[in-house]
This record gives sequence, structure tokens and C-alpha cells, in this order.
Amino acid sequence: MNRWILTSFLLFAVFSVGASQSIKRCGAKVGATSSTWDWQTGGSTNQGVDARLGIDVGAYVEWFNVPAFSLISELHFVQKGMKEDIPITTQQYPNGTGEFVKHSIRLDYLSFGILPKVRFETGVAEVYGIAGLRVDISLSNNVAVEGREPLRTQSAQSFQYLVDRFKNPEVGGTVGIGVQSDSLLPLPVGIEVRYSPNFQNGYSTSIWTIRNTSFEFLLIVSM
Repeated sequence: MNRWILTSFLLFAVFSVGASQSIKRCGAKVGATSSTWDWQTGGSTNQGVDARLGIDVGAYVEWFNVPAFSLISELHFVQKGMKEDIPITTQQYPNGTGEFVKHSIRLDYLSFGILPKVRFETGVAEVYGIAGLRVDISLSNNVAVEGREPLRTQSAQSFQYLVDRFKNPEVGGTVGIGVQSDSLLPLPVGIEVRYSPNFQNGYSTSIWTIRNTSFEFLLIVSM
């Protein structure tokens, strides 16, 4: 809890500093995430872990405005996690019975980011790239499992135990590209595509390591 408070304080301090600088623009970012786990067992990637779609809703302030360069302070609510379908096998059907235990793991985060931005102005739009640091603070998690009993209940309990022990907060990075225009609509609008890997394992044992990673696809509305 002390780490959570310290992290929040430092990041809000950065936002306050940003607000006191020359602000270029501010606004909202809304879109979707495609997230999964980089899940390693004994150094090998687990097969069958699929991406899970979620939502990403945030606000930003762009400041420290100098030619071709600025900083973006962001605060997002973002959903991450993964999906996995595990085939049910028996001694009679070692390659699978055709049935699956289906998992959908949702992890909700409050995400703070500081992203340096390099801009290129054209006559119609601004094209840019971003790359910076991010801290994700866990808000909640949800484990949904479908399948035959008692496998469904056993699997749900195992995954709930696992996600309840994810590190909090988690530190990662974000890189992306985007385009914004001030002239196409009454308000400045844009689109942004980002990749957000974590720098640390969310969960680790002597056998397993699990790390969040995600892509974000965002619509930007500025003021």
C-alpha cells in the first residue's frame, strides 16, 4: 500500500508540473486493447495463449511545447488479460475429446504514462511518434471459465489464485505512432496505434513467468 501511495503521489506531481507548463493541447483518448500474456515455462513460450479484447479510456495533457518536440502526461483506465482454450484429454482420447475448458482473464488497471513525443507538421495534419514509461496500478480482476465440471471450478480457482498474486504496481513502456488534424472537424481529432509491453514479470515462480503485453488502438479528441 505504501508503494501504491508513493507511486500515485509522484505521478500526480508530474501531472501538476505538466499543467504548470505551456500546454499545447489536452483531450481524451478512447479505444480498444488487444492484450495477452508473455507466458514462459522453463524458458519456452506457452502455446495456445490468445489475445483478449478490452477497452481503453483516458485523458491527456500535451505540454513542454518546443519545435518538433513535446511531452504527454496520460491517465487511462485500461483492460488487459488473455484468453486460453485448453483441450480436455482422456486416456482413450490423448489428443483431445473435442471439448475445451475456456478461460477469459480480465485485468483492470489505472495507467499513468509520461510519453515524449516527436512531431512532424504537414499542411493538413501532424504525424508523430511517442515512446515513454508507464505505471499500471491494479484495480480489479475477473476470471471467467467455461467447461465441464469439476475441471471448470478447479481451473477457475487456480487462475484466481494466480492473478490475485500479480505484482502491483507494474512498470512498462509504450511506443506508438499517430496522426492528428486540427482542420478536418470542428475539434482536433486523431488516431493512435501503440504497443505497451511490461518491463517486469507480473507473476513469477521457479518454473513460470508471466508478463502483460498489449496493443492499443485509440481515437483522440482534443481541445
